[in-house]
Amino acid sequence: MRAAASLTTTSILGIALLCGACSDPGTGSVYRAERDHWNAVRLEGTLRLGPETPPTEEETREVLAAYAAFLEEHRLSPRSEASPDSAGARTVGRLRADVTLRMARLLRGLGERDSARALLQRGVSADAPGLDVELALRLELALIDELVAAGAYERAAERSADLPTRFPARSEEGAPIVPVLDAPIQAADLLADLERTEEAMAALGNAEVYYRSLLAEDPDDETAAIAWMNLGTIAVRRGDVEAAAEALERARGVPGAERLQPRILFVLGTLHQEGRGDPEKAAEQFAQVVQQYPESELAGEARVRWAANLADLGRPDSSLGVLDRFDEQHPRDPVNRARADLLGARILTHEGRWQEALARYRKLRVDHPTSPQAIGAPFEVAAEYERLGEEEAARSVLEQALVEYDRIRSARGADPRGRMADEAAVRALGRLGRWETALERLLSFPDRYPGDARAPLVLIEAAGIAENRLDDPERAAEILEGVAERYPNSPIAERARSEAERLRED
Repeated sequence: MRAAASLTTTSILGIALLCGACSDPGTGSVYRAERDHWNAVRLEGTLRLGPETPPTEEETREVLAAYAAFLEEHRLSPRSEASPDSAGARTVGRLRADVTLRMARLLRGLGERDSARALLQRGVSADAPGLDVELALRLELALIDELVAAGAYERAAERSADLPTRFPARSEEGAPIVPVLDAPIQAADLLADLERTEEAMAALGNAEVYYRSLLAEDPDDETAAIAWMNLGTIAVRRGDVEAAAEALERARGVPGAERLQPRILFVLGTLHQEGRGDPEKAAEQFAQVVQQYPESELAGEARVRWAANLADLGRPDSSLGVLDRFDEQHPRDPVNRARADLLGARILTHEGRWQEALARYRKLRVDHPTSPQAIGAPFEVAAEYERLGEEEAARSVLEQALVEYDRIRSARGADPRGRMADEAAVRALGRLGRWETALERLLSFPDRYPGDARAPLVLIEAAGIAENRLDDPERAAEILEGVAERYPNSPIAERARSEAERLRED
């Protein structure tokens, strides 16, 4: 009897809970959406086993299918159970946006950037209403990144220029929303990349109006300091270095700029170094970043730049002394540690201290083997051996580098470091005169790195090797015709076709 009573009680409780859910039309759908989202994300989590064991394409597509099923099952529409502005609809909208971003990342990994871009476009159009600012902005930024990767600079510029009209520059708490603040300058830079100079200058004018309006709203907060920094960037784009320096000094004086001080000093140093060509003043600014803000994320790079300017001033010992304190002062900054090692090796080479320089080059390659600096170092070492007349030593360095590049490519696969090592291998093969092998490597790039926007240019380079190094214009023409056929929407497709025609006529 007790068992029956207990069962009856449980049944009643279950019915009550179900009825309770029915009393709030949105609750059940939100629960299901949260459950399905959790299950799909958990499935993706099982794939993250580390770079040594990357997921297979089949596993990735299984996760993509789970995410696609989520988007199909949990739609936002006027007929949905919850009104578009309800808490339930906002929750589902956030989950949909998160799934969209995850799917886009996985599609990029598969090289299917067109699909990623289309997905983000739908996400921006369908789910932005009712989304919180952060997620809606993340969708927009991801879409802009995909447009840039596809070479659709004009559309990316339009969306970037439009961001400040749709998103606030300051959060509800008053904090700056940096991607929105930077968007107008990005729009101008994209137009400049298209060589549409007048439109780029007009975009900079619009950006200036925008930043000055933010200063009028509140001249003393952190957003105002960023506005002054961006006005400095506009001045640099216009070629007015003095106006840029003045704007940065104004940024330093804003009461709300405390957190930005190391960045402002760093940018001032860069302006003196690259804009004014004043290494003395640049060294002073970078030294301030290092000494006054040692915990700043910019301190490591500032130290390297400080050392570089000291070297430019003819003070190599002081420069090396600054670099030698890197490990002690910035133990958690391997990126700039590699830069410091490379700079130290270059300074020692310039000073004729070749054996010490070689020791630094070796340290760089042992401590940071996949860094851009280590991947490029063998070419500098080989060049110095050639200058010293030691041709055999130079070739030996490049041969050893090829072995290391292949090891990195095997270990890192299609990630950026693997791609970088592969490109370096082609360069080394060319230096060694092994042009046929270099050509074959280049021809394999599009399949090895699917979706990479640089693939047509790689094949153009391959055609150049066939024509100029292997004296095989017929093969070069075939490669160029393949570029035009495989990438018909690429800006260089027509150029490749006409160049192929020229080769066949010759």
